[in-house]
Amino acid sequence: ITAFIVAVSTEDGCFFSGRSCRYEFGHMYPTSSRDMQNDMSPICIATGKNTERKHGKSRTKPASISRSLDSSSEDDADSSFSEASMHCLCKFDSGDPFQPRDPSIEDTTEDCTFRGRTGPGLWHCYTAVFDGQNSIIRVDGCKEPAQTREDFDDEDDIDDADKACNASKYVGSGYLDGLTIGSDHQFDMSLCYGEIEGESGQGAIAELAIFKGRMEEEDIEQVEKFLMEKHGILSATEKVEYITKENSKRSKQINIESHWQEDEWTRQAHALIEQRPPWKLVSEPIPLRVLANHPTVVWQRVSQITGAPVRIARIGARKSNGSSDW
Repeated sequence: ITAFIVAVSTEDGCFFSGRSCRYEFGHMYPTSSRDMQNDMSPICIATGKNTERKHGKSRTKPASISRSLDSSSEDDADSSFSEASMHCLCKFDSGDPFQPRDPSIEDTTEDCTFRGRTGPGLWHCYTAVFDGQNSIIRVDGCKEPAQTREDFDDEDDIDDADKACNASKYVGSGYLDGLTIGSDHQFDMSLCYGEIEGESGQGAIAELAIFKGRMEEEDIEQVEKFLMEKHGILSATEKVEYITKENSKRSKQINIESHWQEDEWTRQAHALIEQRPPWKLVSEPIPLRVLANHPTVVWQRVSQITGAPVRIARIGARKSNGSSDW
C-alpha cells in the first residue's frame, strides 16, 4: 500500500496500524539507547510477516483509492459475522514497561521494519510505501535515508531476521485488515501514551489517506503537494528557501546544512537536558540556538500541537500569577 498522513507526535507513538494485525506507521522502534530512553524514535513502518505472500509490482493511480473504512463489500460477501465479531478483541496493553509483558506479543524484527531518520516533535506530511526492501518513507516531500539499529551488526549470535542485510524484507507482506487510528492494534503505543513519569506526550492527526498498491512517484509528489498546501506545511525545499530569505534580514546568519542534522541536534539537546543522574550522557557540540529552543528553557513557547501560545512560568516564581515570590 501507499499511505499518506499529516500528523504530529511530541514523542514516540503510532499513527495507525491494522485492526487486529501489525501494520504500523509511526515513531517507534528506536535505533539507539538514547532514543529508547527519551522516546524519540525515528519515523518507521512495520508489519507482520507472511513468507508465502509475494510482493506484486502493481501500481495504482490516486483515483483508485482503497476505501478501507467501507465495509459494505465485506458485509455482502459474508453476512455470517456477528455484531461482536466486528469489534476489536485486542487486550489493552499500556502497562508498566518494566513489568513482564504478555509473551505472545512479539517485538518486531528488522526484516519486518523500515525506518527513516526524522524524529518526532513537529507537524509533518508523512508518506510510506509498504513494499519489502523497495519500501520508502518520505517526510515533507523528501525521501528519508533508511537506517537500522546501530548495535545489531556487532552481535555474533544475531538471528537472520535481525541482520541489516535482511532489513525490511517482509514489510508489507502481512495483511491490512482494517485500521486502528491513533495507536497500534494492541493499544500499547498510542499517540498520547507519554512517559513513565512527568507529562504525557501529545499527538494529533489531521488527515490520513491510504491507496492500494505502489503509487508512481509523480502521483506521490502531487498528493504530497496538495496535503502540504492544504495544511500549511513547508516542504523540505521550501524550508531551505525560507531560511535563506530570513538570513538576509539577520546580522548573524543561521547555517542549516541539512534538515536531518537539525533534527538530530534537537533530539540530542532533548536527551542532554532531560537526562537524569548520574548525567553520564556525552555529546558532540550542539548549536546554542538549538539548545535554547528546548521547551524547558525557551522564553517564548507555543503548543507543538495547536500552535497556541503557552504561558511560561517566571524564573524563581512559585505557581502564581503575580511577580516573583522569592
